[in-house]
Amino acid sequence: KALHQAGIQAMCDFVPDQLYSLPVPEIVATTRTNSAGILRDKTRFEGLYYMAMTKSSGSDYQAKYGGKYLNIMMMTAPKIFERLQISTGEKINPYEQIEQWSAKYM
Repeated sequence: KALHQAGIQAMCDFVPDQLYSLPVPEIVATTRTNSAGILRDKTRFEGLYYMAMTKSSGSDYQAKYGGKYLNIMMMTAPKIFERLQISTGEKINPYEQIEQWSAKYM
């Protein structure tokens, strides 16, 4: 609003599934889909690779807490584990404890 009031046109690109500033780089592949996970036909981003800071250190909060509360989630919200995920077409594996975050989990 402040930029618009100053006569500057601006827009925001909010991407909640992107990670920034994790300490370890990895090569990631791009795929552009719509909100239902269906691949867009005419995209320039399909099959591109780039380096991104998308891995945790392996000794941080993810290593300490990754998967620690899955058993509680299975008891309190079991339907989460019954749904097919848009990104993979598979159910969440409640026994996979992710101790080092990586782009492959998105």
